[in-house]
Amino acid sequence: MRTRCIPLPGLASVLLILGAPLACGDASVPAPPTPRSDAAEPPASDATPRRADDPPPNPSPSPSPTNVAPPRCEGEGLAAFACTHAQLCADVDPWDETVTLPEFLCVARSARAPQGPLRIGDVLRDLPAALRKNFTLKHGTKQRGLRGHPQELMADVVSDALAKRSQSADLDFPRVILWDDATGFTLSYNGGLTAGDGATRSQTGADRLDLMGWDPEQSRFELWALDLPVTEHDPDAPEQWAIAPFQPDHEDDNCTHCHGPRSRPIWPMYPDWPGFYGSDNDELAGPGVHQRTEREFLAYFRTCVASEPAVPIPGDPDPAVDCAALRHAASGGKDTEERAKADLVDTRRRYDTLFADDLAADFRTRLARVDAKAVRTYLEGLDDRFSASTVASIRTPEGLAAVRGDEQQRAVWLGLTLHDTWPYRPNNALQSTEPSRAFFHRPNLRLGVLYNRLVALEVFAALRASEHYARFDRLLALSLMDCGFGDDLRTQVAAVEAWRDAVGPTLTERDLALGAIDAPGYRIPYPALLAGFGQAVRDVDIRYSYPNRRFDRFDRDLHERPMAGNPMQLGYLAYGSRDYNAANGATHYWSSYWDGSATTDELLVALVLRDLAARAPAYAAIWKAHTLTAKYERFVSRHVLDAEFFAHMDGLSGWFPLPYPKRLADVLHRPSFHRKQDGQRVFRTQYEAVCAELRRDLAAQDSGA
Repeated sequence: MRTRCIPLPGLASVLLILGAPLACGDASVPAPPTPRSDAAEPPASDATPRRADDPPPNPSPSPSPTNVAPPRCEGEGLAAFACTHAQLCADVDPWDETVTLPEFLCVARSARAPQGPLRIGDVLRDLPAALRKNFTLKHGTKQRGLRGHPQELMADVVSDALAKRSQSADLDFPRVILWDDATGFTLSYNGGLTAGDGATRSQTGADRLDLMGWDPEQSRFELWALDLPVTEHDPDAPEQWAIAPFQPDHEDDNCTHCHGPRSRPIWPMYPDWPGFYGSDNDELAGPGVHQRTEREFLAYFRTCVASEPAVPIPGDPDPAVDCAALRHAASGGKDTEERAKADLVDTRRRYDTLFADDLAADFRTRLARVDAKAVRTYLEGLDDRFSASTVASIRTPEGLAAVRGDEQQRAVWLGLTLHDTWPYRPNNALQSTEPSRAFFHRPNLRLGVLYNRLVALEVFAALRASEHYARFDRLLALSLMDCGFGDDLRTQVAAVEAWRDAVGPTLTERDLALGAIDAPGYRIPYPALLAGFGQAVRDVDIRYSYPNRRFDRFDRDLHERPMAGNPMQLGYLAYGSRDYNAANGATHYWSSYWDGSATTDELLVALVLRDLAARAPAYAAIWKAHTLTAKYERFVSRHVLDAEFFAHMDGLSGWFPLPYPKRLADVLHRPSFHRKQDGQRVFRTQYEAVCAELRRDLAAQDSGA
């Protein structure tokens, strides 16, 4: 889906709906311009999911004198969608594989709902399979990440009034986060459970789609919402629905309460996603407690909630599936509550599209693109590259059997089926060549990689827009990289003093608590560095909501460095006394957000160095960005699934590997900073060369050269 009609400010939308709770309200917010019905929903329609070979449903008519947008509209961009849709949707191809926010709204306008009104399930069924295969589920059960990441609860960060409006999730009716890898567009919704339908409990935000957009030209996010059901048709185009997207901005219904003034996403740090399915490294197939519990509840959810048609309910004369018993078993025997029919069946058909038949057609298309011969050559060629014991540890008989066998064997081995733990890993194999380790099978990982790159682009744009960037770009890079000034105390003091004098008038006394700037090995405190360029830790780090109290300590006295209790938390981590990763005499490491491939700081450094290299050729000769494609393409049996995603992510940003305490390697699954390539420690060699060049430039500035 590509929009080629009119440019709308703030729209080339990537939408991010929070991984942690999205602070957007429900349908009780002030009414948008288009009238909405408060009547109860009629029974769900009998429309079936659109198959890959179906014709596009209700395509938008060509503009005519009756549906061309009037010359003047109230509001701009999507706020004026009600009167600009004819122009906006006139040249949209809503049936290709790419979705943006305005394209999504054009699809919603023309979605099929033959029995009316237009409901969330109707809109979802008209979305392409390429989008619907990218999703994760939030069960919302209180838990702690296995590696120390605490689960953030709404009550911890917002008022009771706002918490009552924000979308909720539970094991029976989880919250869905759907996104487009290419555009970043994301939407979020829950099961729509309401007591008015006879359920034993209600969900907040039950009839609302929450949307977050990304504008690549402005490098910024934006949050929108769409209330459903919609009962009214467009008076100028009766076959289309009168939808009205809006930005929640009421005091008790404002997404920026949690997402901050720049509407940044919220997503926990790899490899912990407490409160989500796949919370333990996207795995449900292993023996761990988290994995087993989530695996059993996912089986219950698919069988008894998202199945279509609905399965018989306990109490029927001859139930095909005893859902109450299945749920009781999945809960470890703790659930004894008798649940009403509305609690067991997806009455609004919001979940069946996640497991619809047309996904299988999408898998077959992807399978047809896999070069089985190339995979077989790679697996067999391992004998020529490694010892017999190494080959045995990374090549499985199942892999060779699959690529030597038939199409069905390859599909199962590659995970290109609606397997029992879809969309999470089909197994917990550890071999580096196993397709189940591909990012394709790890939705929580993919979402973090996407969000981290977009946030880095947004933060870099803000840094570069600072009045101090041009003068202090090298000091910024040196500080983000933790290079230090070496033995050159003169340059160290001069550079930090010049920076302090320049940024001081706009900073508080707290921000200028820089410590002893003449001490050997001095580093500008990370929060103070950000403050000097108009940023704060809560603007850069996305593992918690914007108002989370964990950020508060970085807004207080900075004379003492706030230390992190474990690698998943915010703050500094100490290097060990003999840690060979402790480059440049560093004693503390800033625990930057880690997405599984790079930290936010590594992405920011790459963006700053790319900008420097465009103006100073010396940098272009000594560094290059590291990319997902370069890192993983050697694993051919995985890369055949990930190549497209890697291309999208590498197009956003590469990263610059930075040193880190070696104790993080096992916890965060980080690659060695001392990895050798052609006999050289390529990461460290590049790092030291760039640090040396930055020090030379700062020394030259001090001497007036």
